[in-house]
Amino acid sequence: MVHLAGWVYTVLLLLTPTASISIFTSDKKIQLRERTRELFNHGYYNYLDHGFPFDELKPLSCKGRGPNAADPANGAFNDVCGDYSLTLVDVIDTLAIMGNRTAFEQGVRTIIQTVSFDKSNKIQVFESTIRILGSLLSAHQFASGDIPLPKHHSSVDRAQDEDFKLDWYKGELLDMAVDLGDRLVKAWERSGTGFSVGKGRGKENMWGDLPFARVNLKKGVVKGETTATCTAGAGSLILEFATLSRLTGDPRYETQAKKAFFTIWERRSEVGLLGNGIDVGSLEWIPPLISHIGAGTDSFFEYALKAWILLGEQSYLDVFEESYGAIMRYVRGEEGFWFRGVSMHTGERIGLTVDSLAAFFPGLQVLAGDLNGAIKSHLAYWNLWRRYGGIPESFNVVEKKADDLGYPIRPEFVESNYFLYRATKDELYLEIGERILNDLISKAKVRCGIASVKNLITGELTDRMESFALSETIKYLYLLFDEDNFVNKDHSNMVFTTEGHLLYLDASRLLPPIRLNEKTDTKRSRLSHPESTCPVYRSPRLLYNPYSINSKRERADDYGIGLLGGIKGRSDYDFARHLAGLTINRAIRRQDLPFWNPHLMCETPKEEPYMIDVLFTADMGSSNEEDLQPNSEKLFKNDQGWILRNTTGVRAQVTKRLDGKGYDVTKIGHHRVKSGEKLFITDINLNKHYDDNQKQIDQAAEELALNRQNSLFGQGQSFSNALQIERNPTVQLKFYISNRSQKEAVGVARGGAATFGGLISPCLSSSFIFSDTTDPERIQPTKFNICSPPLPIHLASSYPLNLDLCSPIVSQIEDAHLLLVRRGGCTFLQKVLNAKAAGASGIIIWDPAGGEQIIQPSSLGEGEEEDESLLEGEVAIFLPEGRKMVNGLALEKKLLEIQAEANEGGSRSLLVEVLLDPEGVSGGEDIPKPSDRGSGSIEQDKKRTAQSQAAAVSEAIARRIKNLSSQSILSQEEDLSRVLWINDAPVRNTIVIGQDVLDRNRGG
Repeated sequence: MVHLAGWVYTVLLLLTPTASISIFTSDKKIQLRERTRELFNHGYYNYLDHGFPFDELKPLSCKGRGPNAADPANGAFNDVCGDYSLTLVDVIDTLAIMGNRTAFEQGVRTIIQTVSFDKSNKIQVFESTIRILGSLLSAHQFASGDIPLPKHHSSVDRAQDEDFKLDWYKGELLDMAVDLGDRLVKAWERSGTGFSVGKGRGKENMWGDLPFARVNLKKGVVKGETTATCTAGAGSLILEFATLSRLTGDPRYETQAKKAFFTIWERRSEVGLLGNGIDVGSLEWIPPLISHIGAGTDSFFEYALKAWILLGEQSYLDVFEESYGAIMRYVRGEEGFWFRGVSMHTGERIGLTVDSLAAFFPGLQVLAGDLNGAIKSHLAYWNLWRRYGGIPESFNVVEKKADDLGYPIRPEFVESNYFLYRATKDELYLEIGERILNDLISKAKVRCGIASVKNLITGELTDRMESFALSETIKYLYLLFDEDNFVNKDHSNMVFTTEGHLLYLDASRLLPPIRLNEKTDTKRSRLSHPESTCPVYRSPRLLYNPYSINSKRERADDYGIGLLGGIKGRSDYDFARHLAGLTINRAIRRQDLPFWNPHLMCETPKEEPYMIDVLFTADMGSSNEEDLQPNSEKLFKNDQGWILRNTTGVRAQVTKRLDGKGYDVTKIGHHRVKSGEKLFITDINLNKHYDDNQKQIDQAAEELALNRQNSLFGQGQSFSNALQIERNPTVQLKFYISNRSQKEAVGVARGGAATFGGLISPCLSSSFIFSDTTDPERIQPTKFNICSPPLPIHLASSYPLNLDLCSPIVSQIEDAHLLLVRRGGCTFLQKVLNAKAAGASGIIIWDPAGGEQIIQPSSLGEGEEEDESLLEGEVAIFLPEGRKMVNGLALEKKLLEIQAEANEGGSRSLLVEVLLDPEGVSGGEDIPKPSDRGSGSIEQDKKRTAQSQAAAVSEAIARRIKNLSSQSILSQEEDLSRVLWINDAPVRNTIVIGQDVLDRNRGG
């Protein structure tokens, strides 16, 4: 029995400050921004006072530090310290972003006057590229006006900072970038190194495919230099080198960096994974053959996506999408939060730890559009920060303890936190930013600067201030709080490099892509990519149990009862704390108490596969051996994608789309299906199934046209035949209150239906379309179906430990026929069986964490084929999360309001009626409301409703039977009746089409 008083109480709690009042006002964000500026200035001006012209500041001893000449093998310092005032150069563009024009101009002058690269110092190519070359290019673009700033962007002195273009500047920083680039590009040279490339002696053999990891700034690669490098070091140079080429017109830099990038990529394993170390001579992977997303590989994936954004070349996006798919399939853990090392050849998990550099990955996922994945992976690292006050260099996810407690003020987690806030605007990320700022001040700020943390538990410090602490960590923290910064308002192809330097190329510099192989490379650009936007973030909502008041508490809202939104309201939020080994101490209890409920348990997530392998067969239900090498008679390429003439035995790799709109085929046979390409299936046998189905639709439509007037009550078999074709329709739910004088809906929602066996709907063959009474005592129990009479709905949150109906309900449901339950936790079959056992006549499932798309679910869970008969005749309705699905209000909130309204009138119930959705089947025409009665009897009202629904379905069928041959291939992108489906979702880059149509579109 529904307890109405409890629901009224819950609605009142929705108005409590915990749920609705922001604590991060504009004034508070400005205050945090200025505290961040103060921290930056403390580090920067102490470097100028005590560290310059050396590369780094020693903040504990108040001295400068350069390369370690006494120990040339000390890579920790010599890889980054080249005696070129590293910190000053690395942070110069940060001064511009933070609006300090005076300091920026002074810094540019100082760099031009004092910095030189004509030094006999051996430095790491990767570190010098990202820290020095990238910063010189970014500062040049600011100083020359290539990155114009809007007026009145935030800074200390708004009157002076409308533009950072320096009138006296003549391109000196770009000249310095060319000088450094010429020295770094020598890392590809092989002459004089004692190392030969190829069999010939020509000039072309003086250059290798991959750069040496280190180069002497004056001498180039010295004889005897190690040939070992890493994936990130050799493959993450393209942003800086391509920008240098585009700004100067000299293609050498971009050509070498692009060659290195694709040389690495071409050596991926059969499962699409990259190793960590590679030999620049033999081009063989160096053991251990482990693949991961942390140190040694991280920025390769970052630059694949950002090179596509900056340069617009499709080939980089192809690399990112394939590598991301392999990472999500093999490297991501079963829990969906951690990414650990795996064998690069088999994907078998062999790593126990995650490192701090991998915390960049949530930010990359944001740029890729995988917001849910970004939120989850970021939550794991957030709980590490909560536990340690920083991100440990290495954390054992099995033993749940840190192996290395150092924290050198790395930026990766701060960067991801910034990107997630920009994408979601969820205040949790501001809360995290405030915690980060406070911890940096309390743990790392010392008299002469900002020190690295050697041990996060003991607080022991190291006498070193890494340049990235200022150039990245504090920069991203500043941007988090500076809402009006021009960076936060930019929507161009501007990108941050892996060192946090801003690069931008205008349209005049988006040149045709450099083609390494004229025969195989194609000119595909971002401008022609059909889907170059990301999905909009939708915040989650949860419906908490209203009966969780403990008698020992004086106030019920001590438990945070009620409707809570945001990241903290996610059902897996507390699970991330468990993964990080964070115990519930006093501080944690104080932070999370408003979001806990003592009668609920956190959800253990189960990730759905990101990739699925499918073995095609045209003969439905048969099995066949795989064709490992489909010949050109079966499969061949054309200018729009791939043509599959014979599906038998061909394996396809199907990958989830990041926009949540189904799947794409990403591999067919051993060929990659790239972004923007289609898979045209012209198999005669497979087309026969589609043609037979089309004939059935045609026949049903014809019968419907002939018999529409006779298909009202008890004579609608032809209409039912038509409906059998669409077994998973979109439906409309209308909510009513019983015993009301006016029979009009008080709420409307849309969802997807799943039906099992028998007819999908008795809409027109039923003798009862809409009852003239909504009195539950006069409604006899009936089998739930589409167009059934309005039935009472029972809210499953009355069972606090069983919101998802994964456990049996002990007591029978007395006066309600439908159950509203939460998605997840167990299979759909289990939910149905528990509902049937409790006496419910049907279930409505809603998704608290999904998007707003209509869910068309699979009929059965994995491995339950033998139980399909148990679902015979069942119907289930699946709703999206429903933030704005019911009259502009969240589903659960609206239901609470309806229940409260029903309670005001005494003994009333909440009822729901399910109809075919007019928007889903006829392009948006409204089905007449039951209350739209003119003059006449109830029978006339029934007739009008039935006729309206018949017309809607007729129009839907007419749309589906359009002559396919009269359309061009490209116009069929959204014609989902001719695509393959898997797990009840469309594989959107497939088109099942007759050979005659294909020939016409090819001009033959």
